[in-house]
Amino acid sequence: MLFRNGIDVTIQHELRDAYGRMLLLRALINDKSYTLVNVYGPNKDTEAIKFFQHLSATLRELKLESDDNVIIGGDFNCPLDPTKDKKGGILIPRQHLINSIENIQTEFCLHDIWRIKNPTTLSFTWSKSSPFIFCRLDYWLISDSLHDLVTQVDIVASIKTDHSAIVLELKDIEENCKGPGFWKLNTSLLNRQEYVEMITNGMPVWIDEATDLSGTVYSTCYNLETLEKREQVIFVMAILQEGVILMKFYFSQLHV
Repeated sequence: MLFRNGIDVTIQHELRDAYGRMLLLRALINDKSYTLVNVYGPNKDTEAIKFFQHLSATLRELKLESDDNVIIGGDFNCPLDPTKDKKGGILIPRQHLINSIENIQTEFCLHDIWRIKNPTTLSFTWSKSSPFIFCRLDYWLISDSLHDLVTQVDIVASIKTDHSAIVLELKDIEENCKGPGFWKLNTSLLNRQEYVEMITNGMPVWIDEATDLSGTVYSTCYNLETLEKREQVIFVMAILQEGVILMKFYFSQLHV
């Protein structure tokens, strides 16, 4: 598993099997607990059933609560619903194997989030040309508690593999990922007549000053003695291409 730079993550527990088919991490991500599991299911049904039974027992040992954040992703090597997840070849369900996967979903309240978002779509993650067979073998199984945080779940092209990549994005992790800061306007300041008048009267002057800077960042500080609380207003003007001026206002309150 790889974590992008800037994500606040602390690995609390790591577990892997001896055959390289499962990697499990208990991790704190942005101060929230997640159980992340990467799987590579065996091809043969008897081995696959034992594998998923072992995975179920492993999760059970963690004593997960119903509201825990669990994400299982990877190559399950089994179409869960051949009528939607397979095209070509034998369409008879591998029912015993499917049951072992569905038992995990039922016990730990996990759901195939791609299928929930795409209930009737036929899309596949693996294919072969002789004979033509297409299957969706790769899944994200996620907890109920994470459903509302999903901003994207998709199947996309990949390289140097016979499988497509599966993508899952969660709003909670993405929004809290450390990175470039962003500006917010304290709109309550617009209720103060002194600010409104100062901005209205000063705007033409600041635009004239900014036009002399040719692409640099310009900032000016103003202390407004007329306010009950002394406040600092910083105006940042950035000259963009073709003479367009982008103006951002940052207000910070200083108590005296």
